[in-house]
Amino acid sequence: RVIDSHIHLWPPSPTHPEYPPWIPPSSNQSSYPRSIDDYTRATNPHGISPVRTAVYVETDRPIGLGADVTALGEWAAGPLAEAQFIREVVETQRESDVPIKGLVLWAPVDRGVESFKAYVELLKGKLGTTFGLVKGWRFLLQGLEMEELKKVVEGEGFEKVLGECRGRWAFDVGVDARGKGVWQLESVVEVVERFNLGHDTGVTFVLNHLCKPDMIQSPTTPKQKSDFERWKTCITRFAKVKAVYMKLSGAFSEMPDQDPARPQCAEDIIYHMRPWLDHVFAAFGPERIMFGSDWPVCNMRGPGADRSWRHWRDVVKQALDVYGLSDKEKDRIWFGTADEAYRL
Repeated sequence: RVIDSHIHLWPPSPTHPEYPPWIPPSSNQSSYPRSIDDYTRATNPHGISPVRTAVYVETDRPIGLGADVTALGEWAAGPLAEAQFIREVVETQRESDVPIKGLVLWAPVDRGVESFKAYVELLKGKLGTTFGLVKGWRFLLQGLEMEELKKVVEGEGFEKVLGECRGRWAFDVGVDARGKGVWQLESVVEVVERFNLGHDTGVTFVLNHLCKPDMIQSPTTPKQKSDFERWKTCITRFAKVKAVYMKLSGAFSEMPDQDPARPQCAEDIIYHMRPWLDHVFAAFGPERIMFGSDWPVCNMRGPGADRSWRHWRDVVKQALDVYGLSDKEKDRIWFGTADEAYRL
């Protein structure tokens, strides 16, 4: 049984003005449409999907610059439109589709707790009963420069918003060690430690995509080795904090492009990933690792839209054998960890 803890969908118009900024419109591998039906077929084109439940994760819609809470519906129009889109998806799903049972939606964590509360109330109106599927929030940090990121995560408003999440919602952490630098992890782990250490009830943090380490090649140069050690240190610190989970997802995006005609076999991919996987499994253990596909982004550098999901599933399946996990531990990664972290 499988919970896919990280999928994206978007509307069917190729001229949609809010194309996810991390997906180039010219990309054939992730072109429109990306529906729940497309996703279901990607997991098994010939029969019943192995996925019991999927968690939809927001797609970083652009927002306006206005800071006035009364203009919330204007500067948050993009994320609110996405919420309306996913409500329609949920309400019109077919019985044969993988059911979406969890939503991780965008939230204005950078604008203070009053803006966050006002946004939540507005979202409740947009979503109706579908609001009950909201299990977490995300505000992507991975595209921010150092001063921008520090301004967000070190602000009083950010910590107050996290306080609103305690015991109710998870917060997904999207940072980019390869694209921006390990300093992003170092900035965020300090906040996570400060917020959760010493608390009986911590905020649930879910780390996306192994924190996007540089897996283009094994660390060989002095800088690569230094970045790898800094990444390891951050992962260890994250893992020592209560209620922090790791998504085993997004790896294809941080590795060399695969040739659709001759994709790498699962064994070779695992061998390539061993330095990073060894540390993640040692630090978090199966109790706090969850499977995620990052579909359809996994298509971009994976072996193609018709096989990337299943290829990543096979990589994870063989990796769990490599690490000698029991059936119970495997089930935890495939199903139990996401079920717990997102309160599905």
